[in-house]
Amino acid sequence: MSLGVLTREITKPVPLRLASGIVNPDAIGFSRAPLHQAAGRETGQDRRRDHWLVSTPTHILMIATGRDQRGVQQRLWVLDRATRAHIEIAPTRPRDAMGSLPQGPETGPIRVHSLDLDISIDEVPGGTRLRVYGGRVQLDLRVGRPLIQQSLGTVVSHDNRSFDYVLSDLARPVSGRLAIDGRWEALAPECTWAVHNYSHGCHRRDLEEVRAEATGIGILASDSSVHRLGIRLGAGSGFLVDGVLAYDASTAQSERLEDGRIRLHGPRFELSFTPLSDAPADARGERRANVGLFAGWIEQEPGARFTVSGLTGWLSLPDAPTTTR
Repeated sequence: MSLGVLTREITKPVPLRLASGIVNPDAIGFSRAPLHQAAGRETGQDRRRDHWLVSTPTHILMIATGRDQRGVQQRLWVLDRATRAHIEIAPTRPRDAMGSLPQGPETGPIRVHSLDLDISIDEVPGGTRLRVYGGRVQLDLRVGRPLIQQSLGTVVSHDNRSFDYVLSDLARPVSGRLAIDGRWEALAPECTWAVHNYSHGCHRRDLEEVRAEATGIGILASDSSVHRLGIRLGAGSGFLVDGVLAYDASTAQSERLEDGRIRLHGPRFELSFTPLSDAPADARGERRANVGLFAGWIEQEPGARFTVSGLTGWLSLPDAPTTTR
């Protein structure tokens, strides 16, 4: 799939498949809203993943649900920033989880339950409510949706039967309560952020790319003003500033530095990633990613460069990048 195809912007609702079951060629491209719709005949290879990363001053959380031919899955992962200790909760046996996921992002509630973990996600006025009960961890969060909030959706096709659709909803403010081992803390939206990643794929995903998402606060270099920032790298990259998306079809490059950081760069960004911990990248736990901190700069448009420091997110690399000094 040529990256040139990803320069085509989708501006109205479009089905992912035609009635015959083949990939809709009009769906290939990128969008600034959840415009791609599930349609046509699905196969046993179809899979859906719904993944949230929540960044608080004290913890990093990942809440994941999924559905494929083997059933539904769920997973909760929590990292303590100070001690680097983590909690991971998931059903101990395949098919232990029961529940349902909607056909598309933001189209219905998510309910996935097991003996170990209950996850409920609902679209509510002004945002999304996340409720999780998992033994040592409980949370009830409201993820706000600002009045200006674009997202980045991309569809790439490997042949006329297989595709990958990914929707990234970045830098959304979070309020609510989180309890670890019975100790509750209130979360304030000015310092707690969420990234929502929804994917729908058929057949094996092409992993030969750098993939990352991050959220937090950045500073405009020209006047030192503070802005809400989100970053998505992958099959098409996006930089969200105060809810407005700047899109870049170029591919991110990576290098591993001798001090353990990873350099990520492209025409519109220069970032370093400091890993904090290995973490699950999906509800089944078979795919892994690194959670950590991003620093450097991004460019929303020529002359509008933002300095970033300590943006929280995740990073997945296709293979070991080149090591440089």
